[in-house]
Amino acid sequence: PIKPRKYVNRSSKPENRERPFICPAESCDRKFSRSDELTRHIRIHTGHKPFQCQVCQRSFSRSDHLTTHTRTHTGERPYGCDLCERRFSRSDEKTRHMKVHLKNKTLK
Repeated sequence: PIKPRKYVNRSSKPENRERPFICPAESCDRKFSRSDELTRHIRIHTGHKPFQCQVCQRSFSRSDHLTTHTRTHTGERPYGCDLCERRFSRSDEKTRHMKVHLKNKTLK
C-alpha cells in the first residue's frame, strides 16, 4: 500500500541540488541526492522495518528511531539541561524544555 505524502507542497531539500535518485512509486514524486536517502524513503511505501528492539521486539524503519526507543528500556537520558538538572532521552525534548527557562526569564 502506498501512503500519500504528508506535506505535498513542502520540499525537504533545496531545489538547486541534483537529485538523480527517483522514488519508483507511481504516486510519489520524491527525488533524492543520495541512494541511501531513497532506500530509507522506500520503506515508507513498503512498510519494511528492519531494525528490531532486542527487548520488546518492536520494529522500526530507521536505526535512529530504534536508538531512541531503546532508551525507554535503559533509562538513558544523554541530553541534559544547561540551566537545571533535568535530563532527556531525546534532543527535541531538551529543546522544548529550554523554552520553559526563556518563558520564566521574560516573566521576571
